[in-house]
Amino acid sequence: MKEKKILRNLLEFGIDLHIDNEEESMHYALEFAKYVQESLLFDSLMTSETDIDIYNFDEKVLTVVIKNGTLTLQPHAEEGAFEAVLLILRFVSEQHEIIKEKYIKLNTEVSLEDEEGESEDDSEWI
Repeated sequence: MKEKKILRNLLEFGIDLHIDNEEESMHYALEFAKYVQESLLFDSLMTSETDIDIYNFDEKVLTVVIKNGTLTLQPHAEEGAFEAVLLILRFVSEQHEIIKEKYIKLNTEVSLEDEEGESEDDSEWI
């Protein structure tokens, strides 16, 4: 009985990923789609920047939406859906912090490159 309530809450409320902006949500969605494609039982198709359809062979079993910092699930089939939910939970538990750190690092590198470009432009005028 308790498991059903947990699953119902997961479907109703999703998983709060503590993501701050839409750009980070899109990065997270892309990393999630890659992770699903690397699995043996499932494939993924990004239908938008935030929506990922998960397939078990040719059957769409779930749609995952990562928006406003929350990962939500929309089941489409019973067969394979439970295994897909387990894959999602494994992804969040194993990859969440790694992806957030990678996103911060990418943004830091881009910011540093922008600052270097600006300082080089300034020195050319001198």
